[in-house]
Amino acid sequence: MFRMKKILFALILLAPLAMADVGWGDEADLISFQTQADVLLILDFSGSMRALASGGGALYAPKSAGCQVGPYYPPNHPDVDTDQEKTNFIDCSGADENVVERFIYGETESCQGPFYNTFRSSHNVDCRRVAIAKRAIEPILDKGEAGMGIKLGYMRFIKCSTSFNDDTDPSRTPYNQGCIKLIDGIGSDYSRIQRSIDGEGAPGGRTPLTTTLDEAKLYLDTLGQDICRKRYVLFITDGADTLACDGKNIKDDAATDLKDTQYKRDRALVAKAKAMADAGYNWFWGRHAP
Repeated sequence: MFRMKKILFALILLAPLAMADVGWGDEADLISFQTQADVLLILDFSGSMRALASGGGALYAPKSAGCQVGPYYPPNHPDVDTDQEKTNFIDCSGADENVVERFIYGETESCQGPFYNTFRSSHNVDCRRVAIAKRAIEPILDKGEAGMGIKLGYMRFIKCSTSFNDDTDPSRTPYNQGCIKLIDGIGSDYSRIQRSIDGEGAPGGRTPLTTTLDEAKLYLDTLGQDICRKRYVLFITDGADTLACDGKNIKDDAATDLKDTQYKRDRALVAKAKAMADAGYNWFWGRHAP
């Protein structure tokens, strides 16, 4: 839908964050709008947003240095990919998680490796998914409402656990409290939204995409109709729903069980997205939406 789509593809890039597909260079064009719009920005602060932007999978370190020292390379990095026998690299998949999570700094914003565990002038880019999401949003927030011509709001989810009440449970919390929360309503000052995003804690917990869409709709419904403005939901996430349809009863380490029943959560998510569209709200997702 006109130029709005351009900004969406610049922002919604975290599934699974293949940075080669992201166009960072044309920001002036990306942040242009040709309609009066109300936009609810939703950010994923689940645990996987702490991960690197390399798309997950194994990480390799030079054998001469080892997994404790690094730097780390993703498997698709040219230095690793051309070393078919991995004679010069060691697979660090089994390394201590606390060690691995320290290797977050890249040399460029492409974030394709190598990754270092110390901040230096030569490798000073935070390549975690949450950091990339924040950097993608900054050009919009820097321009402000006057420059963008849109009213913006901010919602997020963070630290939703297996005790979470999903949308089949009437005891779940509404959008103004709990792990899914509207932080700044549409029409809030852009600088306030920036401060709210900057002030969020470390990402953690599971991913309640379905219920988040439901709560976003509940909030938008309270605003009433305005024929002079279009309403949008921009959902920035790196993963699939892991809590709907009894996902909360699957243990965090039961990846196979989650995969086998993922179609149920995908179906529930599509149903919520349809309800959003039927209500007249435009919504945009990443490239791998169900």
